[in-house]
Amino acid sequence: MVVWLKQFYCNFLNGRVELTEERLFHIQQRHPDVKPFVSKIPVVLTEPNLIRQKNDILLFSLHFNEIKKHIVVVVKTDYGRNFILTSYLTSKIRGGETLWSKGN
Repeated sequence: MVVWLKQFYCNFLNGRVELTEERLFHIQQRHPDVKPFVSKIPVVLTEPNLIRQKNDILLFSLHFNEIKKHIVVVVKTDYGRNFILTSYLTSKIRGGETLWSKGN
């Protein structure tokens, strides 16, 4: 049972992406460095620098100069439902195949 659900619009997917309470808790516990930047998740989904794909997982990333890192939002697409698995900070984007890159 989903107690809490937040939805964000994603241009690339032409639809909504869900963030459940359970996934938000996961992000805050497993990736505490992201906790101050959770409010940036909608920005990453609407204005990414790069989108990569690995199977049915999409990695949306956006570089933030003020923290000198990329915020990555990992989205699973499953039977027409798009939901956030996790989010993390990184200095280098790894994994998957590039689907879209800003400026290309």
